[in-house]
Amino acid sequence: MKNLSYSEALENQTLEFEKGRPNSWSDVYIKNEWGTPITEIEFIHRYESDRYDIERFDLIDNNERIFALKAGYWTGIGRTGKDYWWIRYKDDRKTWTCKSNFFCFLTANDAKSDRPVEIVIKKNKMEVSPPVSSGDYVTLYPEA
Repeated sequence: MKNLSYSEALENQTLEFEKGRPNSWSDVYIKNEWGTPITEIEFIHRYESDRYDIERFDLIDNNERIFALKAGYWTGIGRTGKDYWWIRYKDDRKTWTCKSNFFCFLTANDAKSDRPVEIVIKKNKMEVSPPVSSGDYVTLYPEA
């Protein structure tokens, strides 16, 4: 499966996928603990290759927590797939990103909890913390 760039994912965002609308949804918040404000933020949640949730933000101040998006995903027999998470942003010196194939699962219990997924941007890592299922983190690195 090819990992799409931000612009390719944005083009696909409006497509209706063969499998219909997701049966589970979770709010996603981003908190900036980078140490300085971050700008030109591009954020994507992708469920397998079925669904892309995409947002852009001009600025997230240091220690600010914002609503990012509502992530759509499928749960149940035969449809528990991977939830991929990707970000790109600028600090005062460089553009930072993470690998495009980083995933952390969302489950039916996450959707039922009515609590959000928390994304925290820290120095050199992005943490993804679902409300119920296990979280994970990915290394952030400067783009070439």
